[in-house]
Amino acid sequence: MTLDIPSRRLLMYSCSLTILAEAENWHWPDIQHLSGFVGVAGGRFKSTTPKFLAALIIESHKLKGSILDTFWHELGKCDPKLKDNIQDIFVFGESLVNKDVTTALFAGLERKQVNFAPLFKMAQKYFSQLIIAFKNLGGRHSASDDKSSVSDVASLSTETLLNRHASDPRCQVTLKELVFRRDGTSCPISGDIFTSNEQGWREANLAHIVPNGIPNDRHPTIQGDLIKCLVAFAGQETAELVITKLNTVSNVLNLEANVHLQYANMDWGIEALETDNEKIRYIFREMRSPFWSRGYALKDGDEIHFGRGDEGMTLEGPSPALCNLALGIRRVVMMCGAAGLIAQIEEYANDSDFEHIYIASEEFCKILDAKLILEGAAIDFNEENTLTSI
Repeated sequence: MTLDIPSRRLLMYSCSLTILAEAENWHWPDIQHLSGFVGVAGGRFKSTTPKFLAALIIESHKLKGSILDTFWHELGKCDPKLKDNIQDIFVFGESLVNKDVTTALFAGLERKQVNFAPLFKMAQKYFSQLIIAFKNLGGRHSASDDKSSVSDVASLSTETLLNRHASDPRCQVTLKELVFRRDGTSCPISGDIFTSNEQGWREANLAHIVPNGIPNDRHPTIQGDLIKCLVAFAGQETAELVITKLNTVSNVLNLEANVHLQYANMDWGIEALETDNEKIRYIFREMRSPFWSRGYALKDGDEIHFGRGDEGMTLEGPSPALCNLALGIRRVVMMCGAAGLIAQIEEYANDSDFEHIYIASEEFCKILDAKLILEGAAIDFNEENTLTSI
């Protein structure tokens, strides 16, 4: 009997997580010696790839993305027989009768002979083009305020500020003042009151919910790849919001400096939930336990209150879609244990003698590829030889 679409997708989702959970315990081959900047002889490592792909699927599913479809498409490319088995399972649904999904999936196959290179390529692509890009290493951070101009914008009407922002969307001083008028003069996370000096400059950091280096019009090819990954992870509508709302009040907060640093380190995020009366509740979500900062005003699950400024009822609040996108990325990093790998990449970049490079540049991706091979113990896709067993 042919499965209907909802039943098929539910089956695809549950089976993908089952397969990837089992894959964590499959044998991984030895990796060859890696020279150059990695400088560590190859050994036997347990790959984080299954956990990473499972986390991508889980979070993309919440955001109504299509990573699930991409996973099964790439898995089907690993072997013609595997592709046939996938179709039998998800079109007809009869292959799982009295069988577990792994047995049905690899029916007629020797698993150790299957070439899983497409799955590793998929993981490599999303790690470098999506996860690392959100970490924003080497990318463009929020620009520093021009202190001499802050007092000027503070005297302008909100309507004038909005017009000024429309003509110069990248002006961080204008955005910061608009957020002060929306949310007030205290950090919504720590509760700290922002201080000011004689020029009217308030000691708050303008933080972007989605890093303002995404997309990057200086690198059109990279921008195209990022947008494709965003569409797959969170859907077309959210990807379009990233483009149109990146440098607007919908994507920025004023945060105390330490809180901003921890947000950049993916230690916390914002979950946007729609209530029964179609209002939005913003929930503070910790990515570490115990939380990194004792004594802060919020703990995991507490509501974040925006809109407490003088113009809180008129200025647009943080975009729920952008909040949930950024939170999804953080949860992927947390679930698959990639934070340590990212920290290693960042440490290497900081210690390197190389000129500082853009995070998604070809040069950086070569470094990332080597790190992934080392940590993931899998495949060097720049080489002709391909390891096939997992």
